[in-house]
Amino acid sequence: MMKSWRSNGRECFAINCKNYQTGAKQRGISFHKFPDKSKEPTRHGEWARNCSRNKPPGDNARVCSAHFVENSLDCTGQIVRLREGAIPTIFDLPSHPINDHMYALPPEYLCPSGAAIKRKINSLIDEVEHLDQLHKNALAREKRAKTTCSNYLQSLESMSLRLSELSGKMQLYKVRRCT
Repeated sequence: MMKSWRSNGRECFAINCKNYQTGAKQRGISFHKFPDKSKEPTRHGEWARNCSRNKPPGDNARVCSAHFVENSLDCTGQIVRLREGAIPTIFDLPSHPINDHMYALPPEYLCPSGAAIKRKINSLIDEVEHLDQLHKNALAREKRAKTTCSNYLQSLESMSLRLSELSGKMQLYKVRRCT
């Protein structure tokens, strides 16, 4: 019998954190959305860098309250909110270095701007079109080469037939020596 799988909801984006959003409130953990990248690119980059992941955060990425110092959290109301300028600083970093060290890159490498992404996509599209044209040219050259080879083979075959016909006719005119 197959075991049914049930999601635990969103996982905290911080490296080595196993907190999930489902049931977090009962455990006293709140989840907080990344700062808007277009409005606060520096703060967004700091969050991404501090989380030490080898990928940029997605639009729905969240960081749990376990990564914020107490004075960064506003617990006065029913909802736990972050104070202005709060940055996650408490992490359980791995004892071994992360393979690609992307966490040490500046934020523009972790979270490229929309314009940078468009430029990259356009350059890749141009490269694909160029490679496609090169492929078409190579196929046309191959077709021409096959046609040329086929023509040469036909020409050689007809020459061979003519040569064998001529050698047969030449036998008639061959002078026989008398002995």
